[in-house]
Amino acid sequence: MKKPIITFVILIIIIALFLFYKQKTSELLKIGFITDLEYNQAEQSADSIQKSLLKATSYYNYIFKPNLVIGGGDYINIKRDKENLLINFNKIITIFKKIKADKIYCLGKKDYNSKSLNKIKDSLNLKQTYNSRLIKGLRVLTLDTTENSKEKTTLGTINQEQLNWLKKELSKSEPVLIFSHHSLIEIPAGDTWQKNLTNQEELKKILKENQQKIIAVFSGNTQNDYITKKSGIPFLNIGGLGNSSTSGRFSEIKIARNHKNPNFIKISLTNHGKNSSEYQIERNLKIKTDTRINLIKKELDNLNQRWSDLNDFHFQQGIISAKAGKEAHLNITENGNIVVAYESEADNDKIQVKLYKENQWSNLEDENHPNGLISLGKAGNPIIETKEEDVFVIFTEKDFGKSNRLLWWQNNNKKWTEISEEGFISKKSTHESTLTFDRNKKNLFVAFAEKINPNQKQNQIKIKKWNGKEWLNIPTSFYFFAKNWNSSLDEIALASSNNNNSFYIAYEEATNNGGNLIQVKKWNGKQWKNLNNDQLYSNKISKINGFSPSLAVDKNDNLYLSFVENNKDNVHLYKYNQKNWINISPNNQTGTAIEPSIIIDDNNTLFLSYSEYKKNVVMFKESENDFIKTGAWRVRIKKFENNHWLDCEDDLNLNGYISKGSGKGDPALASFQNNLFVVFGDEEYNYKARIKKYNK
Repeated sequence: MKKPIITFVILIIIIALFLFYKQKTSELLKIGFITDLEYNQAEQSADSIQKSLLKATSYYNYIFKPNLVIGGGDYINIKRDKENLLINFNKIITIFKKIKADKIYCLGKKDYNSKSLNKIKDSLNLKQTYNSRLIKGLRVLTLDTTENSKEKTTLGTINQEQLNWLKKELSKSEPVLIFSHHSLIEIPAGDTWQKNLTNQEELKKILKENQQKIIAVFSGNTQNDYITKKSGIPFLNIGGLGNSSTSGRFSEIKIARNHKNPNFIKISLTNHGKNSSEYQIERNLKIKTDTRINLIKKELDNLNQRWSDLNDFHFQQGIISAKAGKEAHLNITENGNIVVAYESEADNDKIQVKLYKENQWSNLEDENHPNGLISLGKAGNPIIETKEEDVFVIFTEKDFGKSNRLLWWQNNNKKWTEISEEGFISKKSTHESTLTFDRNKKNLFVAFAEKINPNQKQNQIKIKKWNGKEWLNIPTSFYFFAKNWNSSLDEIALASSNNNNSFYIAYEEATNNGGNLIQVKKWNGKQWKNLNNDQLYSNKISKINGFSPSLAVDKNDNLYLSFVENNKDNVHLYKYNQKNWINISPNNQTGTAIEPSIIIDDNNTLFLSYSEYKKNVVMFKESENDFIKTGAWRVRIKKFENNHWLDCEDDLNLNGYISKGSGKGDPALASFQNNLFVVFGDEEYNYKARIKKYNK
């Protein structure tokens, strides 16, 4: 009988030791964090925000049961609710107060005005707007980052009095957790970096000097979660409950200490709501480099994905060239088949043409043009036009005196045809050839810059019409097309009228004094009309050094002109209503741009693409949460709807940036039914030609 008793005693001892060990390694502190409810904001209804907060309250009270819950600020939006500020503030805080745990509140700039601050503090039982609380051997600090003018800036500030208080609190013996509304560091905001505090550098210095005391810093005031570390300190920036991208967000934070090494602390962070996530963070307070941040789980809920790669089994991520595919262009046939042409680095820069039909890529080839390689040698600047299912491609044969050449894919015969002798349209040196059909697809117009004299750099413009049987010359008097006798003409764009068989031309006129004018003219079938005489054009557009013109015409025969200033500056865009020019350029441009291109879709929507360079942009380094700040070229797409410019974006392509690498993509656009297509050279894939589709 003694043996079972001994066994039972041993079992009790083991259980006791296990419970003792577990107690030593169990959570030291459990904290809830909810920020940026913005109760009366436009993104979400008040009812939706109330329901989300009630869900968080129930979870905290009956499942998580935290020691402390911290509000991250911006509980309402004072800008949208000045008259009912206190009513709505108390309405949402009444729900917040249903949480049974102790509560501390940070303030955001949207929570009060100067007249209501004391009443807001009374509602939150705040004696002062920053706080220190000692809980289970850890010091929890909440900061007030709103100590500056609300009217002058959205940035926060921590004043000198609070900074002195913070230094004093950090000099105490306990490890510290810090909570604030504004992030204490720069964070990604779309494609740029968002500064949050006016005295950010001063604060960072204080934190760095006390890095061995600080377990972690938690903040709100961001559209998306952002987790990183600086000087060994984890900075956990949490998206708001009221934000569209993190709708319903509330967080549970568990702090645990190692029983053998009290300097070794584990942080478990679970973010609930839309795009939920879970992180494990290991922090050694004594070794500043020994901080590990691991993403355990991330769920992308209700992902808004309007951009997709045009793939098939053999061509993934929309990459269609074996090596770099330079100067790519595309167009779409009557049945919606996509044709792409580019300079193929894998084939000594010959022009390669591919077709996307029935969800599959293939080379547009015949026995004389295997693999869809249609140029005789090195070639450049391919431009595509289509007629029904036939394809026309014009390009410059670099190995044949830079003469331009035009080939015709006859779909019925499945072969390429030379329209003129050996396909050459001009036997002189040419540059930037382009083409367009008229409204009825009866006449094909070809335009190019041609050297006046082989020994000079001066170019003139040549335009020819092919009526299906023969080539006819369109008169292009140099002295009518150029303002100065010694100018050089280049970079041509064509667009056909939608009302008649006339067409428009835009081009650069480079003068000997360094100017570069954009000229625009209209051919009505008999004569040229100069569209540069409008007052806006004469006083404004003609005084801008413009490069890389692009044209588009809507269903009402309004003409749109885009170009870039100084070949590296802002994109300019103008609308011509057959009487006057109207400036519709995108506002607030902050980056250097090149190679703008425009089209009009079937719904009369204007789309703009270009490559843009910015100095301080958000780029992925190794993982989706490992960001760096760098200078980068990015391909960007915009649309003009209801007289406003909007980015063609989704959750994975913010602000309309569709390239992830850092390279000039020279994008080209085409549209079919309810989809937009773009092809560009993607630096992320060594400038291979990449094609993407946007569901409009």
